[in-house]
Amino acid sequence: MIRILRYAVQYYYMDDVRQVLEKLDFSDSEADLYLALLRKGESTASALAGKADVYRRTAYDSLDRLRERGFVSCVEKSGEKIYSPADVNIFLDVVEEKKQELGEVEDRIKGMVPELKKKHGSEKEKEVKVLMGKRAVKRLFYHEVEVGETVHLIGTPLKSEEYLDTFLPKFTRKRKEAEVPIKAVYPREMKGEVGKYPLLEARYIEKEKGTPVSTAVYGDNVGIVLWIEKPLVIMIKSEEVSRSLKNYFDLIWKAAEPE
Repeated sequence: MIRILRYAVQYYYMDDVRQVLEKLDFSDSEADLYLALLRKGESTASALAGKADVYRRTAYDSLDRLRERGFVSCVEKSGEKIYSPADVNIFLDVVEEKKQELGEVEDRIKGMVPELKKKHGSEKEKEVKVLMGKRAVKRLFYHEVEVGETVHLIGTPLKSEEYLDTFLPKFTRKRKEAEVPIKAVYPREMKGEVGKYPLLEARYIEKEKGTPVSTAVYGDNVGIVLWIEKPLVIMIKSEEVSRSLKNYFDLIWKAAEPE
């Protein structure tokens, strides 16, 4: 296994291995030293420091931390410490530990939420929420499933399909299981580009290309997404606002061109 990982680092997948190390909480210096060690097979701390371009003192401290975590082993030869990568199965062990930790955190959060709702009055949702980032978009989509009513969607740009490429299949499965349909009015540029999703009825209108805004009306809720580099999501809970935008959707739907 070590030989395979060394081969990957030397020839193909160094960036991929580094990303994995970062996910496992390696610091920059720890990642640099570990990758250098994989290339060499075994080495002294001073040689690794030169290879990884880190200070020698930093190299010793970082290698000690990696030893404590089980990623690096060390033996003495002729009075000198020689470091080598430990069995790479340690990665699987660490991932399993993280799964268990996340499971424990999830259980604790589930236990805390009811009490927090009582203390902070969040049972009655705030009128408007403004969120940012990909996680905010996912929260909006999942909220649509939780509400469980038809989603009336206007103006999703092409970049949304690209931005949520790996997330959309998972979301679609949940939406299908919950039997939540979508009626969508897309800009004409999306014709032929929208995925063939279940419970989706689409129509098209002429609209300025690259429009960065989409609006979803579902039940008494409205979700507005600004598809900028770091998406901005506005979630509104208001019967009056949703009713007004639903009427607007109906007008556009009648004028739009069917699939």
